[in-house]
Formats: sequence, structure tokens, C-alpha cells
Amino acid sequence: MESPRVQRYPFQLDWVVNQYFEIHHYQPLLFVVDSFEHLFGEVNRLAEWMLEGRVSNVSPGEPEINEGDLKAQLRKHGRTI
Repeated sequence: MESPRVQRYPFQLDWVVNQYFEIHHYQPLLFVVDSFEHLFGEVNRLAEWMLEGRVSNVSPGEPEINEGDLKAQLRKHGRTI
């Protein structure tokens, strides 16, 4: 967690959704949240962005998002696409 090879930035949702990553490597850039409450709030904001169509053109990452899984998660939280 304290490696000088890793950059840390405050969590900014627009940066996070556009940050490429590979799950099989350590990430050179980490986003820092203030608390779990902060993180949960940002997840809710991401859900709102998804419903508004604001995240349809983001950086690819791994693993690929399965549309069926995404819809199931949104339904679980009382939302639809």
C-alpha cells in the first residue's frame, strides 16, 4: 500500500470510470475514498449515471461487463435500464 511506484488520488468518479485496468497486475494508480459511506455514495452516483446513459463510452477494463449481470444488479436495487 505504501509503494512509491503507486500514485494515489482522491476518488473522482469521472476519473475512475475512465481508468483502464488489468486484473492480473498491480495497478499504478489508486483512488482513495474517505470512508465506506463515501464509497457507497459514489456507487449510488455511478448507478444514477448509468441510468442517465452517462457511462456508455468509458475506458475498457477487465473483466468485461455482462449486460445480464448488470441488469440483475440494478433490479436487485429497485432500478431498471
